[in-house]
Amino acid sequence: MADTDDIEDLDNQLEKLLKEVENQINQSEDLSGDQRTKKLLFCNKKLQDLKNLLTNYDIELRELTKPAQAPWVKKREAHVKKSNDLRAKLAEIKSSTEREQLGLGKEEKTADEILDEAINIQGESLTSVERSKKIVKNTIEIGENTTQTLVEDGEKMRSTIKDLDDIDTNLIQAKKQLKSIVVGLASDNICRCFMVLILLAIIALIIVVIVKKTGGGGGGNKSPPPSVPSLAPM
Repeated sequence: MADTDDIEDLDNQLEKLLKEVENQINQSEDLSGDQRTKKLLFCNKKLQDLKNLLTNYDIELRELTKPAQAPWVKKREAHVKKSNDLRAKLAEIKSSTEREQLGLGKEEKTADEILDEAINIQGESLTSVERSKKIVKNTIEIGENTTQTLVEDGEKMRSTIKDLDDIDTNLIQAKKQLKSIVVGLASDNICRCFMVLILLAIIALIIVVIVKKTGGGGGGNKSPPPSVPSLAPM
């Protein structure tokens, strides 16, 4: 973990450099010609040094824990804001100096301003092109996803139709099997009825035979009828 002394030292250097650049820019406003130009070049170099210090500041900042970073992050934001303000002021003074050297009015633009404006327009155009490309890419992806979804839905519908056909076939087969079972049960009931009738007929026949046998045996044991007195003359 980095020592806070290192980042504190960088913070002091940044504050010192920012003050120096600010003083130099303020001084350049009272100068003219080559003296102002030299002062502006000096300020540009110092701002580059400032940028390098901020890079080192960020490296040291990443080495700290989250709680320890908080106060240094706020200081960094203040340094960056101050640096941006100085750059804007330096650009304004540089533009004013070029106008004076070229004899241009306030409404007229210098070569650098025209170039910056062209670069900005180009950047906006490139941004617009990239945005358009992104929209086209997203549209293509949406189209591909929609096509894929339609294909998947078609497959699901075909699968559903096949399942319905299978269910219809199974219902037909079940109906046939049920009909066969009903017919089989009806045939079984008829067979049972015939068997019961045959059984009853056998039982009735046995009873008849027994009754007949019982009746014949009893007649042989009866006493002979009494004799009739003779009616012949004495």
